[in-house]
Amino acid sequence: ITFQVRPRSQLRYTPIPDIIHEAAGHLPMLMHESYRSFLQRFGEIGAKLRYSEIDLKVYDAQKRFAEIVADADSKKCQIDDAEAELRELRSLQQLQLTPATLISRFHWWTVEFGLIGAAANLFGAGLLSSAQEACESDSTKKLRLSVDCLNYDYEISRLQPQLFVADEWDHLGSELEVVAKELN
Repeated sequence: ITFQVRPRSQLRYTPIPDIIHEAAGHLPMLMHESYRSFLQRFGEIGAKLRYSEIDLKVYDAQKRFAEIVADADSKKCQIDDAEAELRELRSLQQLQLTPATLISRFHWWTVEFGLIGAAANLFGAGLLSSAQEACESDSTKKLRLSVDCLNYDYEISRLQPQLFVADEWDHLGSELEVVAKELN
């Protein structure tokens, strides 16, 4: 959790989670019982997984990159260097995808950038807390949520090129179970 607030220049989109992301994105969804159950089960599955050394390096590089991009005083060369480091580590990670990496993708495409229902309603915190992503989600390519989302990596500093839509809350939970079986 964070207590930082995005700068004025990043009101529509910020590459790093802030208190607006937590309060406007995650918090409201916790009022929905089916979503809370989904998160509980997600935590149970995730707690059994172990991250590899490369997973941890990617996580650290991703965090550094987001912080540099979010800092208005960062120079282009700093951003370019951090992005190059992240891309290099992600390409190494692609050679040996761990269950922890795969579950993080499912998290990204659901908890952070998920849509639900025939109307593709927003429920992911990244969408709910980003005016730009929310507005552009109508025109973003949409795919039905399935275990196939594990094949889609993500970029934290760019708008998402596609989003995944769960049919309903039960579908979200059933796909999580399919993912759990896939990871074992």
